[in-house]
Amino acid sequence: MNTTTTNNNDTQHPHPHLLVPIGRDTPSIELTVMGWFAAGHELLWVPIFEVDGGPGALAVAQADAQAITRRGPYIVRQLTDLYWLPMGIRGWLIPAHLEDTDVICMRLAPGEISFGQIRRKGMNRPLTWRDDTESEL
Repeated sequence: MNTTTTNNNDTQHPHPHLLVPIGRDTPSIELTVMGWFAAGHELLWVPIFEVDGGPGALAVAQADAQAITRRGPYIVRQLTDLYWLPMGIRGWLIPAHLEDTDVICMRLAPGEISFGQIRRKGMNRPLTWRDDTESEL
């Protein structure tokens, strides 16, 4: 989902009336998320911390996790709450009325949010929040 803001100041909420409108080309995953908001569901954003095999990668991931989770849970009650997510960190977007999700969300830049899924090699379905992610993908 791309949005527009009046400036590039990271601390200012974008103006909701400048959101790109939903149309026939809107991806189904965005329609799903917009449906959650339209129904008034509260969402929880749970960050995903990825660790590659490089030297010091685990320490970097742990430092990122500590810094990001220090502020407490990321409760999302309205679309514009997504603009307070940390930049460049993917996370699960979990509606409070569901026990699992396959939707991930990432703030790409000021005023730009991306929704998607994670695909595991050899699986015919997207990875979900409840799937085992401790093993190598």
